[in-house]
Amino acid sequence: MEKKNRKSENETALVIIPIESPTAETLQQEIERKTAELQKCLYDLERKKQLSENRNLFLDVLDKLENAEDRLIQDDSFITDSYKLKFSSCERYNEDDVFSIGNREVIIDFVHFIRGKITDKIRDLEAKLIA
Repeated sequence: MEKKNRKSENETALVIIPIESPTAETLQQEIERKTAELQKCLYDLERKKQLSENRNLFLDVLDKLENAEDRLIQDDSFITDSYKLKFSSCERYNEDDVFSIGNREVIIDFVHFIRGKITDKIRDLEAKLIA
């Protein structure tokens, strides 16, 4: 009688794959790689935090400019007592006013111009935050 090696249909073959244990050098390289990734993430997070803080500062200034504009629009005088644009010299410890502008229309034009510039900067910051 001849014996044949036959496997039944329910039997499975067991394959053993040797696993190499990592060396200290390999582990150190992995630690350094992960540390570099974490530092990059922290740098990106700090950068975005600073961008967000700058955006909030601009939003606050924008709100103040809008309030100033509303107040200036209600004032119907040629020279307003509510606001002045002051140009100062900062060469010494005390800032000396070189001149000031009190014309309501000039100040409103200035507020419109600055609001546009600040709005552009806010959009730039938001684009950088999203990226």
